[in-house]
Amino acid sequence: MTIINFKVDGEKKKKIEEIVNLKGYKSVSEFIREAIDEKMNLQEVIDDFIKENPPMDEEKIIISDFIPDGKYLGIARNEIVVIGDNLKDVTLKLYSKFPRAASGIIRKGKQITSFETLFSLFSAGNTKCYNQAKFDNNF
Repeated sequence: MTIINFKVDGEKKKKIEEIVNLKGYKSVSEFIREAIDEKMNLQEVIDDFIKENPPMDEEKIIISDFIPDGKYLGIARNEIVVIGDNLKDVTLKLYSKFPRAASGIIRKGKQITSFETLFSLFSAGNTKCYNQAKFDNNF
């Protein structure tokens, strides 16, 4: 095993020692190794997720002529997976059927009114990742 030395300020050292004591780690080194492993695992989870669920690319989405203008289209993995008459219904269906792959909603032939939304990137229970929805080029 390779040894790595690094400096931290006194306040951070106290906080690390408190965490070690509270959570029952055998040593500060054990805590630091676990924190590094979690960080590396998190990045791997994010990279795998992005590979499986690419961001929405409107140029790759094929909208068939039989879909009437004005319909809302739920997009997952650059494919139309939900079609509906209103934003609320399409959003509910899209995120219930494709919670990890939903990437956005577009409207055929019309613009969607911009609005702001909050989203959760990570669940506290486990490290599930979620795409950030794109509406009218706003995130």
